[in-house]
Amino acid sequence: MKPLEIDSFIVLKVLEVKVIELTDEGKDYAENGAPEFLYVSKMQVGKKVSEKDMEDLVGKKIAVIGKGKAFKQKWIKKDGDQLVRIAENIVDEDKP
Repeated sequence: MKPLEIDSFIVLKVLEVKVIELTDEGKDYAENGAPEFLYVSKMQVGKKVSEKDMEDLVGKKIAVIGKGKAFKQKWIKKDGDQLVRIAENIVDEDKP
């Protein structure tokens, strides 16, 4: 190809293509929902539940990430050593 370019028979251009892909974790969230949504959706409004019970219910990874984000969203609150869901309607804004 270079000799053809040198003799001006062709023009070579370098094209760059950038592809954005979800990580495996991102794909999981897209398919199943964000950790905070999964965490809170397993709770009943107004009913107390222990952090250990929630971890057993949703798994450690979802519990660690989901609990913190659920607090930030004000979907849950702490009542002594228990957690309580205070949001009646939760919306997973990360799910397509």
